[in-house]
Amino acid sequence: MGPVGNLLGNLEVPLDNRAADTVTHLVAALGTRSNADGRGLIACLVSIESLVQKLNLIQSSSVQPIPYLTVRVYDASWGICVLLIHRGIPLFEAFTPEIGDSFVFLSRQQEVGSKEFAFLLPSKEIESDCKTSTTTWDQLGLENAALIAGTGPTYEPVGAITIEPTGPESAVAISRLFYHVYGFSYVNSDVYDPNWLRSRMESGDLRSYIARDTQGVLLGHVGLLRHGKGKDIFEPCMGITDPRVKSRGLFSSIFNFVMEQAEQIPMRMCVFDCVTNIDFSQRLIVKHAGVETALLVGCQTKSTQARLAHLGLGPDPEAMERYSLLMLVKAPPGHSAFQGPVRLPASMGSPLDAILGALQLDWEPTSRCDVLSAGGSFELSRDARQASFHFNLDLPGRDALHSVIERKRDLFRDGDRYCSVDLPADARGLGAAHDILAGHGFFLAGLVPYRMTARLGIRLQALAPTQVGFPQIKVYSPLAQQLLTIVRKDYERQEEVQ
Repeated sequence: MGPVGNLLGNLEVPLDNRAADTVTHLVAALGTRSNADGRGLIACLVSIESLVQKLNLIQSSSVQPIPYLTVRVYDASWGICVLLIHRGIPLFEAFTPEIGDSFVFLSRQQEVGSKEFAFLLPSKEIESDCKTSTTTWDQLGLENAALIAGTGPTYEPVGAITIEPTGPESAVAISRLFYHVYGFSYVNSDVYDPNWLRSRMESGDLRSYIARDTQGVLLGHVGLLRHGKGKDIFEPCMGITDPRVKSRGLFSSIFNFVMEQAEQIPMRMCVFDCVTNIDFSQRLIVKHAGVETALLVGCQTKSTQARLAHLGLGPDPEAMERYSLLMLVKAPPGHSAFQGPVRLPASMGSPLDAILGALQLDWEPTSRCDVLSAGGSFELSRDARQASFHFNLDLPGRDALHSVIERKRDLFRDGDRYCSVDLPADARGLGAAHDILAGHGFFLAGLVPYRMTARLGIRLQALAPTQVGFPQIKVYSPLAQQLLTIVRKDYERQEEVQ
């Protein structure tokens, strides 16, 4: 037995220019002998054809190409499941939809090179595309997905709108709403996988809150995602509303409801990040006593943000090649988000004094004799979609710092655009570490929960040559204005050094 039923076919296909035809012919032959809906089978075939073509292009330019793709087809009471495996890794499962369903869902399993594949494709649109002799990736209408998925430019909710907690039963509807608003460009591609949402909800790591009308149409969502080893840090995330329902204050209502629910959950803190092309979400969080702690300049590509024009908020700033995020934290009333006391080098503590004060943290300067160790250790993670990478410098040391600087140089040369480094605020030699990194293009971002714990961290950041557009970064509160000034001044300082 396979993931959904009996194995109908298993074939190793040479990954070359003929692979797409071979795979689609196999799936079509087996699919026509199954219970698959005809429209869904067509949608499934077109999607598989496009993915195999992309995969062939990726592997043909690989240093160590793996020239075979394994195709497995399983039956089910409602249709078929197609599983593609490359390098021994399941890439994705393609399901034909239930009869009468207007979507086929392809659940992402792994990354393929620097691409991630997750699809919610309207069958009718794809069926019309199939009438052309050659179906290309662009013909699937991915960039205009939101126009296809909705029922029109506006939607009038039926009856009263209810805001309430929800569970795994809403996973598919949540995925489809993200598809409707963002196409496939949302910053966290996991939202397109209902199985991921269900598993997080069932484990308690994700609490979801939705708005819907009396017909059950999902109009908005905000989640609370649990982080950290202690499971006591939460992040309000995956906030979204249907742009067809305008001028109702719906997102504010959902967010306020979530913040009320969060007060009943034992936690150390809530951690937020907000876009800075508009200040709407910042206003909501500051209203709930959120404190701005870091500004991540140019950390995201434009493609992972919903277009302001699509949301009815005017055009995006032209002077910005990348977007910046503002980080905030909120502790329960009467509690501190971070562990104290705090000792920092004056080069860090002085600029961040106002932020530390807002967090109710007193600090004192470290001794000039605080020595940086010789070795050190770090961990690197990379986000290909954002062309960015991040270092957790667990133990600052000269060897580790030089390795960080070398890796930054190499990854920027290879095309990445943003780098960040987190250092524990209680680490020895922090002043010397800051001086070394500042001499190689790093500038202050601010304060963060180190590895999503109550341990205070200092974040530094660096950018490959890009158009930052500081005047277009919108921040709301006086504290955020101070933070923007601090970060911009330090950025301009390192630009002069370079």
